[in-house]
Amino acid sequence: MTPPAPQESAVAERPEPPLDCDSPASRRWAVVLWLLALVWLTLLAVPTLADLVQQIDDGVTEWVVSIEQDLLVSVAKLFRAFGGTISSGVVVILVASLLAWQRRWPGFAVWLASVGLAEALNVLIKNVYERSRPSVSLVEEHSFSFVSGHSLTAAVVAITLVLVYVPAGPRRRVWLVVAVGYALLMAASRVYIRAHWLSDTLAGVTIGAACAVSVALAASWWHARARAA
Repeated sequence: MTPPAPQESAVAERPEPPLDCDSPASRRWAVVLWLLALVWLTLLAVPTLADLVQQIDDGVTEWVVSIEQDLLVSVAKLFRAFGGTISSGVVVILVASLLAWQRRWPGFAVWLASVGLAEALNVLIKNVYERSRPSVSLVEEHSFSFVSGHSLTAAVVAITLVLVYVPAGPRRRVWLVVAVGYALLMAASRVYIRAHWLSDTLAGVTIGAACAVSVALAASWWHARARAA
């Protein structure tokens, strides 16, 4: 008599997270974003170039003052609250907890590593450049101006969330556009309430996006080769 086949495990194996970022397009984006980040860092480090950037920043700030509206100021302050340290920290913890509960360990590692790298660069750059904020700010801030932490965090959080949860393909590209759009809106809100110069926010979005793409790319490359070994 043939012995009965062993029963399959009642707990189905959870699928791997849809990183799938090891592609020529991802590598190109990583290179372009870090080059742009280097450009921003160089522009603000060289006095002559920094003066030119400041002239543009001053012009943008003056224009923003001229179009100030109470409703838009209120919306910008809502963005400020949502993108602040406490709110962003809660989002990071909640997403990390969800990834751990789902046992999506590569995604968990990418999430924490991307955010951790971006925030470390944020603190480092602020303390190296020590740039002053606009004097006509509508809100009180206590850290240096370059780079914009709100813009950087918005970019790394939104883009990494898409890379971790949305499979590669057309739908991911759509959601990446949404994520970048959100980061740019956060950047615009920071300029609108004069908490930052325009260059602070654009550099923040660039560095945050670079961290998100690069960490996901590295993790996807390592994970693919580990499975093939």
